[in-house]
Amino acid sequence: MGYEIEISCALGKMSSVKKNIIAKALRCNCEYHYDQYDLQGRRKQIYRMQHIMTFIFPDEGLPMQAFIRYIKALQDVYIECIATDSGSFEILYASPKYLSIMEKSKAKEYREKFKSKA
Repeated sequence: MGYEIEISCALGKMSSVKKNIIAKALRCNCEYHYDQYDLQGRRKQIYRMQHIMTFIFPDEGLPMQAFIRYIKALQDVYIECIATDSGSFEILYASPKYLSIMEKSKAKEYREKFKSKA
């Protein structure tokens, strides 16, 4: 199938760089992309407002690597997750913030898997 990359930024800051990120993704052979918004809070207090963009890339890794380098160079834009979907969904990289949001059993499984590889 391909690779899936999720990036995030604070809700107000993404609007200024969103067009540039999408243009770079399309130049790097992105097949599909979509936006999500993550708002978390308690009662009337909102403590997390994130704009999350998900990009789907084909199996060829070289153009995708250029996109990852581009995202890492941007300020206030973070890679949350990189996964592959070739038969079964497998997480290749997950940021600490992403792991804290994940289901606890899946996060523990991810940590143990990468401890055994190292």
